[in-house]
Amino acid sequence: MDVVLAGDFFPNNRAVEPVLRQKESIFTSSIRKIISEADFSLLNFESPIIDGTEFKPIDKSGPSLKSTKESGAYIKSLGFDMVALANNHTSDYGIEGLRNTINVFKSLNIMTIGAGNNIEEASKIEYKKDLAVINCCENEFGIATATTAGANPLNPISQYYKIIEAKKKAKYIIVFVHGGMEHFQYPSIRMKETYRFFIDVGADAVINTHQHCFSGYEVYKSKPIFYGLGNFFFDSFDKYEKSTIWNYGYMVKLQIQQNIEFKLIPYIQCAEEPIVRLLKSTEEEVFIKEIQHINQIIGDDSELTKINKKWKDNNTNIYRFLSRPYNKKFFISWIKNIIPLYFNKKSKEILLNCIRCESHRERFVDYLLK
Repeated sequence: MDVVLAGDFFPNNRAVEPVLRQKESIFTSSIRKIISEADFSLLNFESPIIDGTEFKPIDKSGPSLKSTKESGAYIKSLGFDMVALANNHTSDYGIEGLRNTINVFKSLNIMTIGAGNNIEEASKIEYKKDLAVINCCENEFGIATATTAGANPLNPISQYYKIIEAKKKAKYIIVFVHGGMEHFQYPSIRMKETYRFFIDVGADAVINTHQHCFSGYEVYKSKPIFYGLGNFFFDSFDKYEKSTIWNYGYMVKLQIQQNIEFKLIPYIQCAEEPIVRLLKSTEEEVFIKEIQHINQIIGDDSELTKINKKWKDNNTNIYRFLSRPYNKKFFISWIKNIIPLYFNKKSKEILLNCIRCESHRERFVDYLLK
């Protein structure tokens, strides 16, 4: 059984018009062939499908993403069998936006996983022959509860029981996670421990998305863990980037027989043009060397801790603001009678996300311990 897994899909900016027109040339024929020939294929769908004005964005920190029903049709044309919805944007337009998204994919005969009307639906395991898939994401806005719709949250205890449940019906289990720090190419020690735990309790492969850049992988107890696939089709929010970590990524092809073999399929996306193509041989050589370098650091907890610390030390602005509001700017604001800006709803939402989200919380705690 050949399984193809891909990262974040969101047709924005230059990618909007080609998707609306269903232009096949966005994805080269070689990419399409890989997907269509797989026995099962899955990608992370990064936004709700919104058509009309009746859908309103929820209150949250960060951008609210949306796409049109043509996005679903385009994924259908690519040949994907399933979309993962457990991510930090799937509920950006509330319960109705999420339900509309699920209904669109249902009408296209594309399976959805990782979100639903409540936590029972959102955490549901999906099966394809001898394969089980579990999808979850770190705890940000739009998480499902016992009574509210949303995405399936990362909770190692819950995932443990789901893996045990899946083992009763399937021979192989994939855990597909959405988490980590954006624009950072390395997992934290927490991520490494958590994903290894999933392998310990019965998963056969763990795949991570979210960071908008590719990371490396490791083979743990003969089972692969991929710490970041990168953007699959996601234009830059700003002026388009050219040959940065934003633009490179890889699909994973799992060849499931007695054991699981795997192959990385690297590509470049939304660089000079809003297209996705495989890397040329010389480009692939450079890419693989970068992956190997990342893998070496992932395999050494001491080096991984160092590179995480270096990144944290260079990215402290939001944590500094949240922990030290009483600075010069505060007193200037007090004099100008605009103090409420420091304690408004948006600030509370940012603080909530920094405390609730696993990746933000560990960075926030590390900052406070300095």
